Amino acid sequence: MPLAHTLNDPEELGFVLLNKGYLSMLTGDYDTAGREYQESLAYYRLSEETRGIADALSALGGWHNVTGDWAQARQCLQESVALARALQDEHGLRSSLTNLGNVYYLLGNYPQAKAHYEEVLPLCQKVQDRASEAIIQCNLGALAEKAGDFAEAEQRLQLGIFLFTEANHFQAIVHASTMLGSVYREMQAFARARQTLLTALRQAVEKKVDYLVPLAVFEIGRLYQAEGRPLAALPLLLWVVAHPAVQAENEIVAKEMIANLEHALTPAEVTAVRAQAGTVAATAVLNQLQDETLSW
Repeated sequence: MPLAHTLNDPEELGFVLLNKGYLSMLTGDYDTAGREYQESLAYYRLSEETRGIADALSALGGWHNVTGDWAQARQCLQESVALARALQDEHGLRSSLTNLGNVYYLLGNYPQAKAHYEEVLPLCQKVQDRASEAIIQCNLGALAEKAGDFAEAEQRLQLGIFLFTEANHFQAIVHASTMLGSVYREMQAFARARQTLLTALRQAVEKKVDYLVPLAVFEIGRLYQAEGRPLAALPLLLWVVAHPAVQAENEIVAKEMIANLEHALTPAEVTAVRAQAGTVAATAVLNQLQDETLSW
């Protein structure tokens, strides 16, 4: 019999199940985690332990966010934020506000996302949580880019990269660098964009962070298209959509870009590029980009 069900105290049951949920999330067993978080919340409500309820709601909201049910995530996190405020629990408030901001971002409600990020930022700074502050700075940078305020986006992303460097979060540095490269592309600062993105790609390849490689290549493809280099952009985008780790939203954008690029090229050019963008050519594409990086 599982340990949780040998206990009689609802509060203890809630605590055990909440921690089991955390472990299930870490191992990628999301179905089990969801059940454990829901049971934890039920036991905490039975015990009327407010802090436990807030923690379980925060965890459950994060689970709904990961599994794509953003409406349920918002509902859980809004209640968690309200309870954390009532308890004056700044740690819980930081977590719930951040996750709620992420949910609003995914729902496309950017003003609400920005408001939550701006509220949580000084809370992170107060306890000198550099990694969380870096995440918030980068999220605010992404929102600034969407609003067309590229100067603010550049400033926030540069600060985020600095803070990630202090915290030695390599993968986050590379991810933020691809975001900064995108901002430079929007600013038409193509040389800076190229240097930033190629450096990020080299780092991702050297450290074998597979999921960041297609992200960097995707942004380089967008850069080449913006520079008016369709024959350079097309093979990169074809490689990206064939990569198993490509992000779904980037795949959609890349396919649209491919259609536009192929429409602008001659049939012979398209045939030649597609012939070079197969599985074997993918390695050559990456090697070429790495070689270009080393020249900086």
